[in-house]
Amino acid sequence: MQLPDNIQPGNKIELVFITREPQLKFLLNNPTPPGIEKNSTIISTIGRLLGSLIQDTQRPAPLNSLMDKAPIFANPPIISTELPGLLQKALTRSGLFYESHLVQWLAGKNSLAQLKQEPQSKLTVATMTTSISPIADTVIHAQSLPLVQQQLAAIETGHLIWRGEIWPEQLMEWDISEHSSNGNEQETGESTSQWQMQLRLTLPKLGEVTAKISLNAHDMHIRLHTATVETACFLKDNRPLLATAIASTGLSVQIAEIHSNDNK
Repeated sequence: MQLPDNIQPGNKIELVFITREPQLKFLLNNPTPPGIEKNSTIISTIGRLLGSLIQDTQRPAPLNSLMDKAPIFANPPIISTELPGLLQKALTRSGLFYESHLVQWLAGKNSLAQLKQEPQSKLTVATMTTSISPIADTVIHAQSLPLVQQQLAAIETGHLIWRGEIWPEQLMEWDISEHSSNGNEQETGESTSQWQMQLRLTLPKLGEVTAKISLNAHDMHIRLHTATVETACFLKDNRPLLATAIASTGLSVQIAEIHSNDNK
């Protein structure tokens, strides 16, 4: 059992039984050690560190400041079949999941070479003891602060945001979130996950285009929003090509709405 840091050997504690399913849980009642006022609040070192980092997220900091700045494609792609896999690789190597990848490495499910492709492995040992926290006994690598803040924000909000170049001078913003769809849970006994994604690009010929995508294990809902009516008309004319391309991946498009600023 993992007890709070303020509990020392010899302290008497009172546990209140809560539940045994899905795992045994107790409430730690009156965990106040001798010499400390009963109503005082004790925050562990890790808790103070997380509080400091969360407060620092209010300061403007560039997203993905530790990510590889190289474009995904060296040149604009002729075909886009490779793009999904490369986007997945860019997100996987972003460093947001570094700790879970360490666990996989210890279990033999990840290689050291893959770990070295993530930003944390590129931090210099010379500055490893640089303290960025007002907590005197807490040390953290200064260069890792933006990434740690992103990890905390992702845990708190359930959103991941990736910004980068998909090819030189072509920026893209990719917003990802997961939602549980429990509408049929009582009938099937299972809950399914639905992914919400938003891609935002400003393309040389089409201008600003935003794609909102809802995806589950069976189908896909797409809504495209453009800055001009002309671009919306062009995309509507080519909607069958889009549906065919997506169908080749095994997914079916249920909705394909296309709107512009002039026709919301």
